[in-house]
Amino acid sequence: MQKNYRSLLLGLICSLTVAACDSGSDGSGETAQLPVVPVTYAVGPSAVQVVGPLAAPTSVTAVADIFSARDTVNTLNGSVMVNGAVATSVSLNIGYPGENGPVEYPLDNDGGDTWSMPEDTVLDEAEYQFLNGSGYYVSIQTPQGELRGQVLFPGWIAATVVVEDQQVVPTTVSSGSATAGFLLNPDIGFVRLRMTTDAINDATSASLRGAITGARGDVVVAMEASSTDPAVWGTADINDPAFEEFLTAEAAGFVVTGSSYFSLETVGNPGGELRGQLVPLNIDVVDVTLTDEEVVTVGPPVVSSAQGIASVTWNSAFLQFSVAVNTDVTDAVSVSVYQGAAGEIGPVVLDLMPDVMLPGNWLAQRAELTNSQATALINDGLYVGIVTAANPEGELRGQILLDPPAPTP
Repeated sequence: MQKNYRSLLLGLICSLTVAACDSGSDGSGETAQLPVVPVTYAVGPSAVQVVGPLAAPTSVTAVADIFSARDTVNTLNGSVMVNGAVATSVSLNIGYPGENGPVEYPLDNDGGDTWSMPEDTVLDEAEYQFLNGSGYYVSIQTPQGELRGQVLFPGWIAATVVVEDQQVVPTTVSSGSATAGFLLNPDIGFVRLRMTTDAINDATSASLRGAITGARGDVVVAMEASSTDPAVWGTADINDPAFEEFLTAEAAGFVVTGSSYFSLETVGNPGGELRGQLVPLNIDVVDVTLTDEEVVTVGPPVVSSAQGIASVTWNSAFLQFSVAVNTDVTDAVSVSVYQGAAGEIGPVVLDLMPDVMLPGNWLAQRAELTNSQATALINDGLYVGIVTAANPEGELRGQILLDPPAPTP
């Protein structure tokens, strides 16, 4: 169905711009000249997009301008200006978000801070299609580290995610790390995933899974190991360039609500070695430490050796509120979200349910808050509490403080 849909779109474009689709005669006995089709690509070089440990500090920045023009040939132009460091090289490289690739076109330095594409750079048809599939990135090398910027076709979306052991549920310890990349054409739902691992020798699977921060979910997009580099995983196109992966409606729902994450499993940690949450710009995610010190009682203060973490996901556009609590409390009577300021006791807003597959994990996913409850959340007026039989006023408690969002670039 997707291919038919795309064919219809291409047919419609051809019917509107006949000269671009038909190389026949224009009636004068001469071959018709193709019109120039300029395309300006979105490029935002940053250290966050770098795959590997050698990212430049935040004091090093760059601005990139890449555009193409297609008539009888496919020309590529552009320039990159580097600030805060003297670049040693700037190049256009082959690679999707989350993977490193070889240099395709080195840029020329003008003797200062500006680097430019070589004059008269002409792409062949395969390179032009790869460019329009957002398969190139700008790599900026400096003595302080690297900056990277994916060259995105207009409308395409990309994100780079740090994949680490601290986000795994339950938390594990790993000596390895990974960087994952997410690339999406939202018009048709076409998606490409990549993950590059470091110091991982026994990986068994990788995927994009569906669950909020602090919870575990099932696979929504599978990934497979590259046949040429065991440290790199991706959607099946990594081994079959003709393969096309499209997000299902369910998978898209997980992505847009901040309920999807990259996961890597290994022989040593079959339940998950590394994890990285994919967080859209409009989603707030914050972890709340639950302690006995915050519990408010009318009697003696509570003293508990238990621990807990509440992971809160807040979608302000739809007033959707999700919470996952991970705790070593084994005799919890209830785990709930309450309305009340720090130092106050308030009514229950939302009860969490235990995850029968994961002891110590309590969940409430995509609950809709009222306007007054949302206002309380924004003003630090909600808290998470764990109640036990031994401590009916509360064993652990943590105030939800929404930090400024840390969105995935």
